[in-house]
Amino acid sequence: QYRGHIRDVIFKDINVTDGLLPFSIFCGFDEQHQVENITIDNLVVHGKKITTLEEAKVYTEFTKNLQIR
Repeated sequence: QYRGHIRDVIFKDINVTDGLLPFSIFCGFDEQHQVENITIDNLVVHGKKITTLEEAKVYTEFTKNLQIR
């Protein structure tokens, strides 16, 4: 009953210049308290633009409408 919501977040212009790309986790609490409408905009790793969630090493649970562009 006291859980909130995470919605409409943009992660923009992230540039990994050294080391390994760490994995990221987007995880809501349950079906009624999901993480929603998340955009990763312009993720670059060692000079290469990442265009898929698989390349970005993203794990999700109770998350909807997560996109990378």
